Amino acid sequence: KLAEDKKLLLQEIKKYNGLVLDSASNIDEAVVEHSLTGESTVSQIWPWEVHGNG
Repeated sequence: KLAEDKKLLLQEIKKYNGLVLDSASNIDEAVVEHSLTGESTVSQIWPWEVHGNG
């Protein structure tokens, strides 16, 4: 089940990145995938978490 959810999440990220005109607002799939392993120290992976964005 988790593998299916991860695959769906990454597919939705690709869709989102395809819709966003500003490449600076794209979500880095590799960072998200790495964060799902629990080993990542990156705390802000979503564009809306960046201060001053929005």
